[in-house]
Amino acid sequence: MNKDELAQILEILKASVPIFSIVAVVVAAFLNARFNRKQKERDELMSYKIKAYVSLCEVIAQTRQNYDALLSNISSGKVDRGTDSKSPEEAYQQFNKVLYKNMLFLSRFKKNKLYLLTAKLHLTAIQFNINASHIIYEKEDIIASYKEVISECDKVTDYLHMDLGFHQIDH
Repeated sequence: MNKDELAQILEILKASVPIFSIVAVVVAAFLNARFNRKQKERDELMSYKIKAYVSLCEVIAQTRQNYDALLSNISSGKVDRGTDSKSPEEAYQQFNKVLYKNMLFLSRFKKNKLYLLTAKLHLTAIQFNINASHIIYEKEDIIASYKEVISECDKVTDYLHMDLGFHQIDH
């Protein structure tokens, strides 16, 4: 290569620097817009997921309070459920309604945990209905079932809490 060829290559490189800069800016802007759009979609989905989890946690808390009241009534020897609590059947139906409305935002693991709670709610509803038909379960069996539901409500609430990452914020 002689000096003229090197000078010509140098001039081409000098002229191409602004073009490469423009191409780099366009590519960076395109990638930035794409990443921002995906991040916005993730943020939007996360806001829906949080709303779903909040409504699930609310119904779980209501269910737990209801079973606390039922447990208190049965432990104190009251036959009726009291005015401040729902029957296990009503609690089961309310829980299922909220659960199925928010299924889209649950992982398979969370669905399984919630199905387990649903099964325990259903079992206590069956026990309650059978007792209403005068085929009586032992009081201890009903108390144990209600305590299982309360414990499962606490576990599921903790699982939902961990899934959203709130356990990391607390510490």
